[in-house]
Amino acid sequence: QLSEANGKLEGYDPEWKAKAQRMQQEADQKVEAVKFDYALKAALSEAFINIGNTEAGKEVIAIYSHNGYLPAKSSDYDSERAAQEMIQTLNTAQ
Repeated sequence: QLSEANGKLEGYDPEWKAKAQRMQQEADQKVEAVKFDYALKAALSEAFINIGNTEAGKEVIAIYSHNGYLPAKSSDYDSERAAQEMIQTLNTAQ
């Protein structure tokens, strides 16, 4: 059945295999980019958390009045976003 389907595709579009290979390569590149982005974010998160767990790191982040860092997700900042939106609304109303 597969060879029959491939034959029909070749009759319809003789370049279908090359196109499929190009699309697969593009998809693979996009997947690798997403994996890299995720790995980079995870590494940065871990690095900042680790900085806050050392005495030297605590001294560095103390200038920001920070005591350390914890893993977070986007929704953890929803109240901050709401506060910023309220401030912007008040500033534009004046």
